[in-house]
Amino acid sequence: MTNPVLSFTDVSSIPAGASFEWFAGGAFQTLVYTDDGRVFGTGTNERHVLLIGTDTTSRSVLTESTLLRPSMGKLFGLTTLSGGSLAWGLAAPTVTGLAPPSSPSGQTVTVTGTHFRTGVTVTVGGLPCANVQLASATSLQCTLDAALPLGSHAVVVNNTDVGLSATLADAITVVEPVLSVSMLSAQAGWEGDFINVTGAGFTAAAKVQLGVSGALLATTFLSATSLQFAVPAQPNATTVTYEVFVTDTATSDQSPSAGITFSYAPTVTLLSGSHGPPGTNVTVTGTNFVDGAKVRLGTASAHLDITATVTSTTSLTFAVPAQSDAEATIHTGAWPLAVLNSASAGSGLSKETVTLAFLYDPVVSSLSSSAGWPGDLVPLTGRNFATTCRVQLGVSGALLATTFLSATSLRFAVPAQPNAATVTYEVFVTDTATGAQSPSAGVTFSYALCGAFLLACILIDSLWNSTPATVTGLSATHGPATATTSVTVTGTNFVSGAKVRLGWADEIIRTTTTVASITSLTFDMPTQAVAETTLGAARSGAWPVAVLNPASAGSGLSKETGAGLTFSYHLLFMVSPPSIPFHGLTPFDVLSMSFSCPFHGLTPFDVLASHHAAIVTGVSPTRIDRATSTSVTVTGRNFYSGALAHLMPLGGSGTAPADITPTSIAAVERSFTFLMPAQASGVADQLEVHVSMPGASGVYSTQTAAILNYVTLPNLVSVVAVTSNAHSPLAKVGDTVVAIFTANVALNLTQFSLPAVMLAGRVASGNLTYTLSGMRDLQGNQQVATITGTLEVVFDSVAPSLTAVTGASNHAGGPTSAAEGDEVAVTLQADEILAGTPLPTVTVAGRPATVQLTASGTAVTATVTMLGSETLGPIPYTLSGSLCDPAGNCNGSLTPASGSTGVTFAMPPVVQSVIPALRPHGTGDVLLEVRGLRFGSNPTVQVAGQPCPVVLANSSRVVCQSAGGLVGGGYVAVEVTNSVGLSERQDNLLWYQGQVTLASITPAAASQTAGTTATLTLTGTGFATGMGGGAACPTVTVGGQPCVALTCPSATSLACTLTVGPAGATNGPAAVVVTNPSPDVATCTTTQAVGAFYFQGPAPTLSGLTPARGPLAGGQTVHLQGSGLRVVAGGLPTVLVGGQPCTGVAADPAGSTAATGLTCTLPAGAALGSVAVVVTNWDQTTVTLDGGYSYQGPIPTVSWRSPAQGPCGGGTALVLVGTGFRAGVTVTVAGSPCTLMASNGTFLNCTTPAGLAASTAVVVITNSDGTNATTDFAYYAVGLSPVINRLTPSSSNQLAAASIIVTGSNFRAGLTLTIGGLTCPGPAVTASRIRCTLPAPGAAYYGPVDVTVTNADGTTATLTRGYTFTGTAAPVVAGVSPSTISLTSAAVAANSPSADVVLTVTGQNFRAGPVVTLGNQTCASPVVDPTGTNITCTLAVGVGCTAGPTALVVTNADGLSSASNVSGGAESAVVLYFQGAAPALSGVTPAQGPCNLGTPVVLQGTNLRAGLTVWVGGQRCLNATLLPATGALSCLVPPAQNAVVAQLAAAATTAVVSVSVDVVVQNDDLTQATLNQTFAYTTALYPARPALSGALFHLLAQPQVCCYHPRPISYIVRLSPPADRLGH
Repeated sequence: MTNPVLSFTDVSSIPAGASFEWFAGGAFQTLVYTDDGRVFGTGTNERHVLLIGTDTTSRSVLTESTLLRPSMGKLFGLTTLSGGSLAWGLAAPTVTGLAPPSSPSGQTVTVTGTHFRTGVTVTVGGLPCANVQLASATSLQCTLDAALPLGSHAVVVNNTDVGLSATLADAITVVEPVLSVSMLSAQAGWEGDFINVTGAGFTAAAKVQLGVSGALLATTFLSATSLQFAVPAQPNATTVTYEVFVTDTATSDQSPSAGITFSYAPTVTLLSGSHGPPGTNVTVTGTNFVDGAKVRLGTASAHLDITATVTSTTSLTFAVPAQSDAEATIHTGAWPLAVLNSASAGSGLSKETVTLAFLYDPVVSSLSSSAGWPGDLVPLTGRNFATTCRVQLGVSGALLATTFLSATSLRFAVPAQPNAATVTYEVFVTDTATGAQSPSAGVTFSYALCGAFLLACILIDSLWNSTPATVTGLSATHGPATATTSVTVTGTNFVSGAKVRLGWADEIIRTTTTVASITSLTFDMPTQAVAETTLGAARSGAWPVAVLNPASAGSGLSKETGAGLTFSYHLLFMVSPPSIPFHGLTPFDVLSMSFSCPFHGLTPFDVLASHHAAIVTGVSPTRIDRATSTSVTVTGRNFYSGALAHLMPLGGSGTAPADITPTSIAAVERSFTFLMPAQASGVADQLEVHVSMPGASGVYSTQTAAILNYVTLPNLVSVVAVTSNAHSPLAKVGDTVVAIFTANVALNLTQFSLPAVMLAGRVASGNLTYTLSGMRDLQGNQQVATITGTLEVVFDSVAPSLTAVTGASNHAGGPTSAAEGDEVAVTLQADEILAGTPLPTVTVAGRPATVQLTASGTAVTATVTMLGSETLGPIPYTLSGSLCDPAGNCNGSLTPASGSTGVTFAMPPVVQSVIPALRPHGTGDVLLEVRGLRFGSNPTVQVAGQPCPVVLANSSRVVCQSAGGLVGGGYVAVEVTNSVGLSERQDNLLWYQGQVTLASITPAAASQTAGTTATLTLTGTGFATGMGGGAACPTVTVGGQPCVALTCPSATSLACTLTVGPAGATNGPAAVVVTNPSPDVATCTTTQAVGAFYFQGPAPTLSGLTPARGPLAGGQTVHLQGSGLRVVAGGLPTVLVGGQPCTGVAADPAGSTAATGLTCTLPAGAALGSVAVVVTNWDQTTVTLDGGYSYQGPIPTVSWRSPAQGPCGGGTALVLVGTGFRAGVTVTVAGSPCTLMASNGTFLNCTTPAGLAASTAVVVITNSDGTNATTDFAYYAVGLSPVINRLTPSSSNQLAAASIIVTGSNFRAGLTLTIGGLTCPGPAVTASRIRCTLPAPGAAYYGPVDVTVTNADGTTATLTRGYTFTGTAAPVVAGVSPSTISLTSAAVAANSPSADVVLTVTGQNFRAGPVVTLGNQTCASPVVDPTGTNITCTLAVGVGCTAGPTALVVTNADGLSSASNVSGGAESAVVLYFQGAAPALSGVTPAQGPCNLGTPVVLQGTNLRAGLTVWVGGQRCLNATLLPATGALSCLVPPAQNAVVAQLAAAATTAVVSVSVDVVVQNDDLTQATLNQTFAYTTALYPARPALSGALFHLLAQPQVCCYHPRPISYIVRLSPPADRLGH
């Protein structure tokens, strides 16, 4: 025969060496696949060979029953029988086990096996196992259905993607759930929270308890595994964590302890501080704090957890972390604060509140300017700023107007100087909301000084910018442009290193200066060429002058005083002006001025400089079209606002246009642009370009290199375009388009480069465009403009594209599906108009379609009418041919050339027969063949509602593999769903034989006595109800006894009458057997339920237990007395004590089968008290003895009580600590009740009753179960004062701790013991003895001291000098002689021993062998006098000594030092002064100042050192600073004080009055110098009266300054400058 051939869909998916079995000829043949494309037989039947290829001559058609299957569990199905494809299938899964093997329904189980795949499904007992979680190919988890009945069930695992499944019978047994708690939805929370409890065995009667004996809480039943309860008010404020139990109120069953706890989460109610710096200790008050709790700063998403110290459940403390650590984790600003309990308390987080937040105090880091004037706006940077922050100058300064910019930036307005004598203020920020002030950061702000003119500075401050230096005058305000000019600048606050800044903010030159004093410096004004070269740009006019101090002085830039303090270069054509003496004002080069009067003489205030002549260096373009206006740019220098373009005819022939105003002037004044008009009649062709300046009529630029020429430029007259395309004016790719451009003049196409021409077309239809540039005529004139336009040629370069293929049907159910007779249309949409021919060829569903052009001309439709024999599924189309447009562009590559129309051919299948029609029960997997119509390529099958995996299918036949295990019997439904999702079901084509199951028997027991009758009702499944057309019911036997007269109304219920035979029945469980009849199509099936029914004897009795009580922990063996406690071969009775099993049950006497007694070992009790005892025999007869056994708790113990004594009147708060204290506990003292205040299992607090004085009473603690413990308590009479007899020991070294015993009488708990004023901590007290340990008091304590005992009632006793501190005391230095030593002698310079000095140190506690040090020097050969109050030693004085104060320290040989007795540091220590050369003063500049203002002065002299102090008239001169460059000293003289003011007032006149005072300077080594009567305080300052003449000026003079009354003065000054000076 011809070898059959199959082609594989994907050969690469079949591994080499894979073996198969091929079903043919009634048997399976073994085949092997090789990687050369062949599958051949390995057995004797070699004729069954499968070749992979396309050789049709060797292809064979297989029979319809041919199947191919794997030999090792893999499955292969033929998707097309006639020479079709072979699909490679994956390995089927296996199931090896299920854990746990028994479980209540609704629980999660683990299934193990092999080959589990993504998408796997699981059923248990025929019900879906939900929430499948695939862990690996060998393990998964799922949740059993809550409706799963009790008993054993099979598990089925199905890999749905490949249709392969596996079954494990009896994999799990479903049992009744045991009441238990396994998990809480939250381990911590607050009152009112809803918490879900997960567990098992829950019913509607279940209630949650917090604690084993806690109250039954309001509980919502959710399911058998889930409850919900509302958290109640906290039962005990000191108990945070409670174990959770569930009690079934219907049965009184309680869940066993499972360690599942709920904790009350903490709450935060108060902070000891809501703001502060890092390191701040904050106390948090609230509830439910536990050891290990942390403080959380921040929010849930961003926070920092900080370790806290828990002091009680209501209080804890923590240290605020460094802000940088916190901000690395969280954020800036307010920090919400919460408390997070440890995991042992459920990790509960306290409720967050907006008010309970912590803020870091504000911190100041820098100012944008460290000096300035009132009114300045100064930005300030730092952190932790809020909108409520205010800036302060000084730690207690006023709160200033402050603008909040951000958390790190503020801005404040500088106020009037708070104190005229104080220049520099430290800057602080205070948050007014919290009261927090920033710590000192050394950030200061200084008021810039104006010397003697402070008042004038304040008057004009609004005109100035904020700077720390001022410029008040220039020695020269103009000079030659070609030479340098030496200029002296006067002002205030000039420091060494200052520079002069020339120019503007964006164009500056810094020049080196020579600083003569803080009020004067000089610099060289460079030549104009050097200045402008430095700037890189030409500038005209006046140059502003300012002073820039170095960084060491805050980089302060002087306030610019308008244009008055400027320097101007002379004009090129200037003439020597006459001199006009006007208070030092010489060459007059300005048109107008205004002045201020600083003090003596006038200085320019605002200057408007005359302008330099303009210079023209070029013009662009140089040739312009005479017919149109053109924008022209002039380059040169000294162009400014008001300049005009002035045009002159070249050579003087013709006229020129009027002066033209520029459209713009460049900021650097080196170019401007103007619009040149078209050439007017008579205007010359060539024009010189000049610039005219304002105010200088007839004066133009001094030179020109710019000629402007009017010419006629080439221009375009016409454009003509032609194309070679027969469809003209259409043009497409490949056509030639010629454009002819005609100009107005002859073009030069040889000497210059050709004009640039560009033609551009569109991708779709549209006109061609052109651009033309670079035309030149024969004279070289070029048209600079680019000419653009549109040609009359329409360009089409692209063939039509297919933009969409869509399909639709006229089906009544919608356009996306079709059935037999429906019309399906396919539309081909193009992107442009199409030509009518040719049209493409289209097939739909494999048949040619009718094609036509749509009315719009942009689409083609193709239509086909569907037949009934079409293939189910998406309807395909194919395209061939071309789409063409009217321009002749054709597209012959239509894409996509094939695909789906988007319409599905869909009709339901027809199910006709099933082979075989009989399905025996329990036969395992069976191959079923379903026949019919329209199954499609991949149908699915369901049998009895369960998937039947398909192994072979075509459009009319499908073979599936049906699994066994169906419960019940009769006809089952067969449903086929075809490949388009439509189904048909037949209910009477397949018969399943039934399987009987038994679920319940009612009643479940009957007497074993002969003749007993009972009517039983049985429920289950699969009961015969006339199966196969018969009318018989199943037969039933119970323990071999017949149950007759049956009725069987349904497959799930039947009834029968049981009669016990004459011999009676066997006591105990009986087997129940149900047997269905055997009709012609079914075999009988029996099932036996052991234990479902019992034959019972007489009921037992129970009289008592011995012993009848015992410990709660259980473990005792008890004896039960009674009768009828039967012991049979099947088992012993069961005993429950308090609902828990009593283990190790044995008959008593041993071996008895009808015992009168039993023994067993007791379980632990759930709670104290009496419980019921229940005995159940093997035959389920039972007896209950209520209260048969009582559980007792452990005997309480007392380990500590406090206090041990109290007043006989009672009222003492007695604290008892021990174990075994239980609810209901009572306490008595001497038989009288001690009123209980608080208690728990280890702690009692009660208030004692009155008792007999000087007696010891018995304290009895008694639990509710009668267990008790005792201790004692002593009563004493009230009001007796303590008596101190002695201390043992009576002395100790002050450097060591000492254990001390005080003996005496009337000592009472709570007393205080002090020794030498030191409290001895934690004393242990009896009535006659006190014991405590005194810490080492230190070297400061020495000698005998008093001992005092104070009882809590205020009675006290003192033992004078009752204790002695021995050892030694630290030395104390009181003085040194001499206290000063000069370093100026020659002996000192030579390090000669003759310079050595003998020092005498006085004090106390000096001992032999001391060390005397002064700084890094040691005083040699110290000798201590016998009294220990004097030391003499020799100090070597030489060049190593440094002038200034040096602290003296004495250290005894025992290491004790005088430094330990100095509380204030070195300043409080005794010091010796090494003195250098004395200072000398030579002068003070200025020598006078106003009496009511601070005056900056400079003191000249020698030997002035850092750290010195200056006094002027007895007042300290402020801010004393050495000037390193000169050795001079600057400081601020404060306003005059009362004595000087009184002298000035006494001599007050209209004339200037002054009072001279002394100036004293003192170095830090106490050397001084004095200049007598050197500085004068004055009452008034008058400006010199200026000469009056000439033009009008306004002068604001300094008001008269008096200590007691001001008087304003003003002058009007008129000056008449000569006319010839206007040339400057």
